[in-house]
Amino acid sequence: MISVLASKGVFIGFSVATLVATLVVAFGLYLEYEKSEDRQKRIGNMLVVVGVVLEALFGIVAFISADIRESRSELQIATLTLRANQLEKETTDSKLQIASASRDAAKASASVKGAEARIAEANAKIEVARKDAAEANQIAERERFARLTLEKKLAWRSLSPKKQEQIIGKLLPFAGQLFTISVASDDQEPFEFARLIGDMLLRAGWKLAVKGISRDFGLPVNGLLITVGRNPKDIPAGKALVAALGSPDVIGDFRMAPKDRPLSDSIAIVVGVRY
Repeated sequence: MISVLASKGVFIGFSVATLVATLVVAFGLYLEYEKSEDRQKRIGNMLVVVGVVLEALFGIVAFISADIRESRSELQIATLTLRANQLEKETTDSKLQIASASRDAAKASASVKGAEARIAEANAKIEVARKDAAEANQIAERERFARLTLEKKLAWRSLSPKKQEQIIGKLLPFAGQLFTISVASDDQEPFEFARLIGDMLLRAGWKLAVKGISRDFGLPVNGLLITVGRNPKDIPAGKALVAALGSPDVIGDFRMAPKDRPLSDSIAIVVGVRY
């Protein structure tokens, strides 16, 4: 019912009806006060009474409708005002959230830049460490090579049983050849190697011109020195001996005896230090 009274059509309708009732009252008053018959005056009185009643009734209904509409309008205005305030508050909160998010984003961006800078610094340190490691590896490799070279220099010369048999096989054709063997150092390593060479020559049928291994410090010798006398028959045997012993582990050096030295039927072998 209230919704019907609050409608715009009801308000307009009763407002028009009130106006019509006012016109009826005015017409009744006209009939009542004009010089007319009694019957017309009675009709005029009736119209005035009915018009006043209808005017009051329609006016009340129109007033109630207007009041309800006004109350509803005020309620809608209040609701809209409240909603506008809520929206304004929500807008303010959103702005604050946006501002906070912007600050957080700025902090995050700064943190990312800082992290990128730290990563770049770490990568640079890693690159330096890699270069240092490469240099250290090179130094270690050089040191290892030097150590192996030194160990090789310090290691005693030796010949495997297979190598000894090969050397003996090459010298067998010269069985009976005389030789002497001496050591140009007081170290034990040249002496042991001289004994190994002498043993192989004896096994190949060669003969010692002077028994035993002597010491000869008159000439510094590195490796092995083989001197052949000026007797032509000793030269092939001397060259065969140099070829058989001339390996990197032995280092044989072939020489002819000076012209002022008397002829000799023996080959002189002098064993010196390794290098």
